[in-house]
Amino acid sequence: MKFKTNKEIFFSILYDDSLDTKLLAAAAADCFKDKLFFLISNSSAIIENVVAFLRSNFGIKCDIVLLDRNWLLDTVPFFIYDIFEIKNKITQINLEDNLSQKEIIPSNEVINSAISKLISGESVDANTISNPIIRNKISNDIKVLIAARKSIIKYYIGASAFYPSVNISKRKKTDFEGLRLEEYITSLQDIKKLTNNNSLKINQYLNNKLATLGRYLPVVPQSPNDIIDKTRPSNSLHDGFPTIYKLLSCFQYKSALLSIEYENPNSAFLHSIRTLETYIEGFLIYANIATISDFYNKNALLEKDAFLIKNKKVSGFGKKYASAGDVNNIKNHKFYNNIREMIDLRNKLYLTHGDMKACSILTKRSLNYIMAIINHIDCVSNQKSVPWSKIYRDIDKSLRFDFFGVTKSSLSNSFIHKFYFQLHRDERIKNILP
Repeated sequence: MKFKTNKEIFFSILYDDSLDTKLLAAAAADCFKDKLFFLISNSSAIIENVVAFLRSNFGIKCDIVLLDRNWLLDTVPFFIYDIFEIKNKITQINLEDNLSQKEIIPSNEVINSAISKLISGESVDANTISNPIIRNKISNDIKVLIAARKSIIKYYIGASAFYPSVNISKRKKTDFEGLRLEEYITSLQDIKKLTNNNSLKINQYLNNKLATLGRYLPVVPQSPNDIIDKTRPSNSLHDGFPTIYKLLSCFQYKSALLSIEYENPNSAFLHSIRTLETYIEGFLIYANIATISDFYNKNALLEKDAFLIKNKKVSGFGKKYASAGDVNNIKNHKFYNNIREMIDLRNKLYLTHGDMKACSILTKRSLNYIMAIINHIDCVSNQKSVPWSKIYRDIDKSLRFDFFGVTKSSLSNSFIHKFYFQLHRDERIKNILP
């Protein structure tokens, strides 16, 4: 029910039907008889007794809101704007405190204030949310969402999910094993743990988020043949392109943007070059220039599942980039030489082999060049099934957390139950009914 009125709404909560409560309700009803004044309770008996008392003893007729018995009356002021569905001013008349008045702040404002505080590392105190039940519920829900988002960000620009001993044991991983997304899968498992012992709506939201995050896990190859043998069915190939390389490229692009956001443009610049390098590796396999296979190194030792170009292991991105430039006239793209400059600059940075540092402007320029040429290569390679841009949109969506929407939904699911209005239809009321 939406009230079409510019008038302020007043309400009082009936916790009991004692004589004191009835007398105070009468005083309030008389005081606000020319206003929109409501008595609210989750007991039909209490409502009926108080209303009958007012009518028989004082000739006062009142408007009421009867709530389902599942309502916690102490939480009603927090949800009062949701009950009346208006933006007008709403004031509580406290019967237990000599009809003192308290203007109620809309729950939306309170929730957003709590979100801002918790994201910035502050706590939510009684000054922000007076009701401890609501305060604890909001704090717990938002903290779970923050933890989930941090877990995702940690994958992109944070520490490893594994113990140092595990990483040391994996230091000789093959090039193919580097495509298995072990860190990413572990991050998803950490988020899954957060769905334990939380509210229904928070769990549903996190499970939906996990579904988005895990959408591309089927493209992870189980063997090199999944991405190099184009004659056999494979979830890892789309339009002849090994999709895992596009996925890794999109991960790097998101890592670059997050590094800029967290004021680390030097790391962001490295991520920008890796964005293109991983994509180009996949493109070279698509173009039958590169493969993954065993080979004997210069010491005559066998290396398993290595990335090879023309049956030779190539070190550095420069040669890979040059090899890609000869395909479909890619070297004639307007940004091809600009990117070559960025690759050369990468090798001179403080974090690589020199003493230079990149600024955010230079990094953003690099990212713009790289996105443009990737989209161009996707286009000339007829990548329609799963283009790079689609994967990136899905990845970007995974980091967009609707803190307010899901928190409000969780609160509503936990605390808001059925209710109905019973209005005293005199001339005053008739004018404001929808």
